[in-house]
Amino acid sequence: MQKVSDYYKIKPAELKKRDVFDSIIGTDNPYFFDTSLLPFTEAKEFESAREELLNHFKKVIALIKTGKEAYFKKAVSMLRQPDLRGAGTGYGERDDGAGVGPKLAEILAQNAKDLIESGNDDPILFEVIGMMTPEFGPDRLGDLVNGILQKNIYRFTERIAGELGIECDFELKYDKETFKLPAHPLSSKKPILFFPESVLSPLPIALSWEDVYAAAVFNHETREKFNEFLKPLFEDKPDKKKFKEYLTSDNSKERVETLLEVYKAIEPDKYDFEKDPAGHYRWYEDAKEIFNEVKRPIIKEVSTLKELIEAVDLIIKYFKRGIENHMWKHSYELDGTPKNEAYFQSLFLLIAEPLCAEKNIDVAPESDKGRGPVDFKLSRGSENVTVEMKLTSNTNLAKGFKVQLPIYAKAEESKHSYFVVVKTTEVSTQLEKVEQLVEDEESGNITLRVVNALPKESASKAKKVDE
Repeated sequence: MQKVSDYYKIKPAELKKRDVFDSIIGTDNPYFFDTSLLPFTEAKEFESAREELLNHFKKVIALIKTGKEAYFKKAVSMLRQPDLRGAGTGYGERDDGAGVGPKLAEILAQNAKDLIESGNDDPILFEVIGMMTPEFGPDRLGDLVNGILQKNIYRFTERIAGELGIECDFELKYDKETFKLPAHPLSSKKPILFFPESVLSPLPIALSWEDVYAAAVFNHETREKFNEFLKPLFEDKPDKKKFKEYLTSDNSKERVETLLEVYKAIEPDKYDFEKDPAGHYRWYEDAKEIFNEVKRPIIKEVSTLKELIEAVDLIIKYFKRGIENHMWKHSYELDGTPKNEAYFQSLFLLIAEPLCAEKNIDVAPESDKGRGPVDFKLSRGSENVTVEMKLTSNTNLAKGFKVQLPIYAKAEESKHSYFVVVKTTEVSTQLEKVEQLVEDEESGNITLRVVNALPKESASKAKKVDE
């Protein structure tokens, strides 16, 4: 796991100068095309991207308005967008996501049809349609935009790679054009794609109740209409299904029109990647810095299963020290909730890869041989050790230890496994059950390791309590 700048040995400032997002390779970076920022980017490949996007939606609307089934199906096909391979944006745990499949595309088209029938055919409605579509989350909006603007993304990637001297040996043909792109570092069967940093946000603005409400309250032109048609609904904060019912019932034309006006009044807010208030980006640099301060384990040469188990145990203990002594500070969202399992798994992979590379130990994240994926498989020759990582907030923790991990280990022909539990809750009956299983000697060839990621008191506060 490396950033683009690390892998290609390019100074981050060179990427910054060219407005290139320094993404982490091999995982989805939780940022999305913020369509409201398109008019402000200086990347020449995206000069007309906003217009292209809206024209695409205009065509979809025109097809829907015909009222003919064949044209509706054509509209659905235009909303289908398989995930853009190598994009590395969204909420997945690898840099290929789900995209917008046929079922979701049909739901989007039907919801658009309902809004159009209210008397509104502004193409901007596709940017707020997520507020009434439960299946259409932030990552899917990003997939939809990526798919529509993929030619722009290819052109941007091709130019940036040329300027930075990155070898482009992946040929891709799309819409009568041929693009020379860099092959993905982890797969020769797909490219790695670059994005302008200036168009990315941690969440698409159209899906935030708070932003829409604030824009209505503080914009004089829309305040009165909002108060009349939408305020009662927003105060209740309904789910997406109820919101759709409200929009498409009485006064639907005025309600939809008001929502679109308010959305357009929202001031675009360019994300500060340096400060990274969402905490999705700086963790990589923070982790590298922190784990460099933690004493690295000395791993001996590995040639037997016993030596491999010892090596994996040292890596897990290194991970444990880093989290418990330093990294716990970066392991929580702004609202105090702990980061998800994927975050801690990414941290583990970040520190395990270089240590394993030194001793020719192969690290395979999410290895899957038919009975479901185990988080990590570390192997040397024919021997391997599996590692499963869970949070104490996981309601299936005990089941994962007793049932799932043994199945994964058997599928991987692994003779030993580690079950790493990251403690993010003060109390965990699930962890107590796992510890009881270990005490009752029902753990088999599984070693339990607990990592305490709970917030620590400062030394000064702890001293006052002791006094």
